[in-house]
Amino acid sequence: MSKSKKSKNADLHLYKNTVPLSFKEPSEVDQRFQNIHNLNEFVSPSLFFTILLSSAKEYIKSFLASSDQLNIIDLTFEEIYENNYLIIVSKEATQRDLLWYGGYFGTGNLSRSQPTWLSRKKRSLNEEKKSSQFPEDLTAQRRWKKKIIKEQQSEYDKTFKKFVNNDEKIDQSELLKSYENLKALKKDRTTSSIADLGTIEDIDIDKIQDEEEYVLTIEEYLYLKLFISNNSKYLKYVTKGLKLQPDIPLNKLISFDNLKQALVRFVVYSALRNKGYIVREGVKFGADFLVYDKKGPVFQHSDYSIVIRDFTNSEEDIMSAEDILSRLRIIGTANKKMIAMDVESTIDDNKWEKIQEKWSKSENNKTLETLFLSLIKQFSINQLLIERWLPERNR
Repeated sequence: MSKSKKSKNADLHLYKNTVPLSFKEPSEVDQRFQNIHNLNEFVSPSLFFTILLSSAKEYIKSFLASSDQLNIIDLTFEEIYENNYLIIVSKEATQRDLLWYGGYFGTGNLSRSQPTWLSRKKRSLNEEKKSSQFPEDLTAQRRWKKKIIKEQQSEYDKTFKKFVNNDEKIDQSELLKSYENLKALKKDRTTSSIADLGTIEDIDIDKIQDEEEYVLTIEEYLYLKLFISNNSKYLKYVTKGLKLQPDIPLNKLISFDNLKQALVRFVVYSALRNKGYIVREGVKFGADFLVYDKKGPVFQHSDYSIVIRDFTNSEEDIMSAEDILSRLRIIGTANKKMIAMDVESTIDDNKWEKIQEKWSKSENNKTLETLFLSLIKQFSINQLLIERWLPERNR
C-alpha cells in the first residue's frame, strides 16, 4: 500500500460507527429469558434463580453506568434575537469528537462541516507537521490560481493590444512565449501550496487559541436530547451515558409561534435519522436537509436533498410549480436527487389552543419533553421522488 493510500485511510477507524442508532446485540441474559418466555414447559427453580441473579447484576451494572459515568456535553445557548438561539458546543475536543465521530452532529462555523480550523491553522504555520489537505485548503488554492491567471491574462491582453496598434516596439517571440505560458497555466489542474503565498511568522503553535464555534441545529439538539441521551447506554459508539447541559426549557428554546414549524422539521429529521441515514443541513442546495445513505460526509457527497412540504395548514399555498422546478434545477446541478417530504397532522385548531396553554405555562421541562414527543406521534410523512423530465434522456 502506498504512503498516500495509508495517509488517506489513517483516520477511518474513527468513523466505524457513523450511524447513531446502532443498537447492541441482546445480552445472553435477555436471550435466555426470551427462550424461557417462549416455552410452555416447567422451568426448574435453579434456572429461574440463575436468571434472576444475572438480571439483577445487569440492572445494577446499567444503573451505575447511567448514574456515575456520563459523557457531558456542555452547551451555550446564545440568543440571536427574541426566542431564537444559537446552540454552541464547548471547545473541549473530546466533546466535539463524540458528537462528530458518533453521528456527524454539528458544524464548525469556520469549516465546511467538521471543525478543523485549529488543525488547519497549526498545519499552515508548521510545514514539517503538514498532513493531508483539507477541503478549505483546496478551495483557497483554486482561488489563488484563478487570481494569478486573471492577472496574467490582463497583462497579456494589454501587451497584445499595444502590439496590434504598434504603440510600442514589442518582441513577437516574447509575446508568443507569454501566450504559451498562460495557456499552459490554464490547462494545468494542479495547484500550488498555500505556503508559497507568503512567509510564515514565527508563532508559538501550542499557544494558538481555537476561534471556531461548533454549532448544533435545533433538530440536532432535540434529537440528541430526546432520543440519544435517553438511550445512549444501548449505543455502540457511546460506552457511557450522554448528558446535555444546561437543561434549557423547551418552551424557551421554541416559542409556541414556532412550535408547529419545529415539529414539522423535526418529524422529518428524526424519521430519517431513525432509519440510519446521516442528515445534514441543506439550505445551500435549496433544500431543507441533505441525506447520506452510506457512510457520511467524510466519505461521499450526499445522494438526496430533502424538501419539506407542510400540509398542516391546508389554507396556505404549499409550494408552487415554479418553486419546485427552480429547486429541482439547483439540486440536479449538484448531482443529487430531490425527495419531497409531505407532512400532515391530525391536530386541529381546537387542540392547538389547548396545546398553547400547556406549552406556554409549563415550567417543568420533563413535562414539555413528554408533550413534544406526544405531538410527534400525531404527524405523518409521505415521500415523493421528483425528477426533471429531459427530452434528450427520457424520450
